[in-house]
Amino acid sequence: MLRVLWYVLSRALNTIVDVRAIYRKHIASRTPRVLEVATGFGINTWALLEFLRSIGGVLTSIDIDPKAIRRARKIFGRYVEEGILSLDVVDARSLPYNSGSFDYVVSHMTMHHINDIEAALDEMLRVLKPGGRIIIVDLNPTIIMSMIPEHGKKKLDSVRSRVIKYVWEKLSVIDHGDLRFSYYIVAQKQGTS
Repeated sequence: MLRVLWYVLSRALNTIVDVRAIYRKHIASRTPRVLEVATGFGINTWALLEFLRSIGGVLTSIDIDPKAIRRARKIFGRYVEEGILSLDVVDARSLPYNSGSFDYVVSHMTMHHINDIEAALDEMLRVLKPGGRIIIVDLNPTIIMSMIPEHGKKKLDSVRSRVIKYVWEKLSVIDHGDLRFSYYIVAQKQGTS
């Protein structure tokens, strides 16, 4: 029952921000290795798993909160058993993976929750293969989003500015834009895989 509820919720929320369209457009390789920063409630994890399953990819999803990972193991246990998904309790500012381990790093509605954004982005860039891509989707500082506790306009403005500045300075931006309540940026690491 929990799995069905999460699936319906994921579909509804991902209709508001159509991350599937972004993934279809920008995750081009067959059998990619993808890192998701952070699992959270698993809403984006559903979208990624559905897409990656269709192209033979595998997903490593991390979260700093052990409860989020325990919940995800209950919901996505079948994917873990199939070897499509691994779930780890990890701080995004200190990733335990080798440099160049992932083809893609995805952050969906997470950056505004991270205290040291630059440290997390440094780590995301480090574990990304040369030629790999980072896909970041996060909240715009809209009036509606600002009504949610801890999502004030000033904070969301600051996070957006810092993310965009970092990505434009260190990566090659491929695509970016604004959606209803969020923005996205897709960028590629220099070099070849």
